[in-house]
Amino acid sequence: MLKSLVYDAGTASTVEMTESELIESASGMGKTIWVDLVKPTDTELKSLQESFKLHPLAIKATTAKLTFPTPRTEIYEGSAYVRWYYIERAGKDIRFIPLNIFIGEDYLITAREERIGIVDDIYDAAKAGAFLSKGSARLLHRVLDSIVDEFFPLLDETIDRVDILEDEMFEKPSRKQLKELFEYKHTLLTIHKIIVPQRETINVLTRFREGFMSPDIYPYFMDIYDHYVQLDDIVDTSRDVINGAMDIYLSSISNKLNEVMRRLTLVATVFLPLTLLTGFFGMNLRFVVDNTKAFAVSVAIAAIFMVFVLISSRDRRPKV
Repeated sequence: MLKSLVYDAGTASTVEMTESELIESASGMGKTIWVDLVKPTDTELKSLQESFKLHPLAIKATTAKLTFPTPRTEIYEGSAYVRWYYIERAGKDIRFIPLNIFIGEDYLITAREERIGIVDDIYDAAKAGAFLSKGSARLLHRVLDSIVDEFFPLLDETIDRVDILEDEMFEKPSRKQLKELFEYKHTLLTIHKIIVPQRETINVLTRFREGFMSPDIYPYFMDIYDHYVQLDDIVDTSRDVINGAMDIYLSSISNKLNEVMRRLTLVATVFLPLTLLTGFFGMNLRFVVDNTKAFAVSVAIAAIFMVFVLISSRDRRPKV
């Protein structure tokens, strides 16, 4: 599905056009165009390629089927292609939705396989007269800046959950907690693989000083770059926190094992003299068996030894 907005600086108005109207009358000085496609067809992409002189490699990158999120930036003469990723939570998992962007001096084209709420909201705002009057670069900034802001609340939720898991591990560690930690660690690793290339995308765009990227736009994109630097720091910190939580889990399990071994040692030590007595009197030693005094002395020695062991095995560690 294709929809488009055209801002005419001469009349200071924004008009929504159909595909045929766009091709016939959208070109011209003083106009800024935004074309938004959801599940674009080959026919629509070919039509836009001819109308806006899009590079064939950019069209090929748009239709490529990817198994793993791969941000990408290509700079052409007077235009650029960007593959950006929107992040959203799907239950306990996260999803990355690709957004293909073509930008030139007077146009912005966005193409996606499914709806992205933020892009739809920006389109509605632009339809009401916002953003387009400031040019295609400012519109691109608005889209990219809104997408990067979605990473922050998701990372905050992850950190809060890891903090809760840490507290639970002190009380009662379990394999379920460890599994959840590994899932969060994998999530952060995936986010990191998205953040770093998208941060470098901004770096590439800011070095492109021709066509749509004028000097007054540079600070806006550097603001997005700073956001990605913050995100990268948060991801690194979160990964350190998760590694610390795993250390807590392993330490708790080790302490629990040590406590079990201490109790087993105590039981074995208590039964050691009894085993000795039963083994000794089970032998064919008539003198000891028939001698009551010898038997009493043996029992007394065993009892004294058991009392000594019990007293020695008491936990004398100071109470915290």
